[in-house]
Amino acid sequence: MKKLLIISFLIIASLPTFAQYEESSAVFRVLTSSTAKFGDYNQDGYLDIVSSGWDVAEKKRYAILYENNNGKDFSINTQTSLKGVNDVTPNNAAWGDLNNDNQIDLIIAGQDGGQRTATIYVGSGQRLLNFATLTGVFASSVSWTDYNGDGWQDILITGINTKHVDVSEIFQNNQGGSFAPSSVKLEGVFDGTSVWGDMDKDGDADLLVTGKSAHGQLVSLVYENLGNGIFKNLELNLVPLRRASAAWGDYDNDGYLDFLISGFNVKEHPTTQLYHNNGNKTFSPVKTIITDLSSSAIAWGDVDNNGELDVLVSGEDVNHTKSTKVYLNNKGNFTDANYGIIGIDMGGMDLGDMNNDGKLDMIVTGQNQEFKGVTKLYLNKCSKTNTAPNSPEGLTVKKEGNQITLSWQEAADAGDADTQTPSKALTYNIRIGTKSNGTEVVSPLADLKTGKRFVVEMGNVGHTTSYTITLPKGTYYWSVQTIDNGYMGSNFSTEQTFTVE
Repeated sequence: MKKLLIISFLIIASLPTFAQYEESSAVFRVLTSSTAKFGDYNQDGYLDIVSSGWDVAEKKRYAILYENNNGKDFSINTQTSLKGVNDVTPNNAAWGDLNNDNQIDLIIAGQDGGQRTATIYVGSGQRLLNFATLTGVFASSVSWTDYNGDGWQDILITGINTKHVDVSEIFQNNQGGSFAPSSVKLEGVFDGTSVWGDMDKDGDADLLVTGKSAHGQLVSLVYENLGNGIFKNLELNLVPLRRASAAWGDYDNDGYLDFLISGFNVKEHPTTQLYHNNGNKTFSPVKTIITDLSSSAIAWGDVDNNGELDVLVSGEDVNHTKSTKVYLNNKGNFTDANYGIIGIDMGGMDLGDMNNDGKLDMIVTGQNQEFKGVTKLYLNKCSKTNTAPNSPEGLTVKKEGNQITLSWQEAADAGDADTQTPSKALTYNIRIGTKSNGTEVVSPLADLKTGKRFVVEMGNVGHTTSYTITLPKGTYYWSVQTIDNGYMGSNFSTEQTFTVE
């Protein structure tokens, strides 16, 4: 019988009733040097939470999987044993799918006592099981993507390894059985963030990296993925940062990924900078009211359901005041929502609809103004409710030998006009299998019947309306769904088939 430690809670507002976010009375282990991520590991339609970090009172590291019980309370899954770690950056945990079984797997990196670690856990539906260890790192960042377009998700790790060498290393997925170091050459960094995104809409994953380099210099870099394992530093002269967070997000809904970075600059001043994607592999700095912060965390998402990406930023400002701010986006202009979220640094946050009411809730963890650990859940009480977008139509297949290009028409969001994500800003999520309703070739990490996502992120194809892959002989089955700025997925399109001869 499944053993669960029940942590019941009531949804009690501790903030004024007019505020969009209300603090719940959910009880989690309070942690600092911590991270927290939403993900539906057991595929029951409710987002669970993984959290890791340092318990100041117990002087002990933890990593805990919390199960969401129908949006009402959480339980600690005692069948899952995760190695306790902490880290000084908030991006040391990430969900992915290592074996294309459409169940979410996990990687967590950081400090485990005197050791540095990076451990992969494979999802079994009811728990997470230890799968493999990669290069152990601290001051780390981890992220999944299929960088070489073979349908299998690879892993990027940055940080200081056990030999005290700064690394940025891609581990290539050997068809779900193991991971091996790739030949990709990247600048080694630590104390920053690495995040993937298709910034030029050419169908492959490009890379944004911040941190301190192996040469002792602070860097903020964008690498263009040229294919065949070659990445080109675009040398964009971005503001270099350490103790930094970074996140891609199309804030102006033009279909091109912009990004926000935040951390210490070369003068050790907190800095937050938004960059606009000009659509030609260049980026321009944008002046905003977003607070300059260090030891920061960033999350994009449409929290007020107006179809535009808002942004959450936490960290410490120039006056050593810790803050967590929600900036609402109105046609590319940001305003401080003043929601009264507890201020933190040395931690992370994530967005996800934990109770399936069509509104993005928030998990916050880190160090508060009194240098004590914090882990809190905030419920979104927005008056607007998000609705799923329409499914893509007009699916076509183009064959050139065994190279297959799958295409579809640009979709439209559903619901009221004032809640819709513009068509250009929608992303797409594809699945390909060797059998009907299969995911053996490309996993969508979504429920194939309902379209509900198991992770809270853009679709695996990004903003493009095509996907190209080289396949061996055989018959294949595929479909695609639409993802809006609230990370809600449409139903999958009607399944199509093709044969490679």
